[in-house]
Amino acid sequence: MREKARVELNIHDGGEIDLILSKPRRKPVLVKIKSSDRIDEIEINHLVKYAQELGSDKIFYISQNKNGQKIKNVNCMPWDLALKEIFSLG
Repeated sequence: MREKARVELNIHDGGEIDLILSKPRRKPVLVKIKSSDRIDEIEINHLVKYAQELGSDKIFYISQNKNGQKIKNVNCMPWDLALKEIFSLG
């Protein structure tokens, strides 16, 4: 089967997901990409809500913030570390 990547914007409550990565028989991976170095708690809350709705347990908030941390089950990390993590999910 081919791997799929989707770009999706969801604005029904003001939040959005930048990428939903999916493979057959696996839970989707949700990705939010920000150019700021500040982690936005409101965006984190949206991601948690969407993850529950979509059945995802792999959630990434990619930003310029250099301090990798996990907030409410969301992996917040700089883009270089996030890409390594996402592509290692196989």
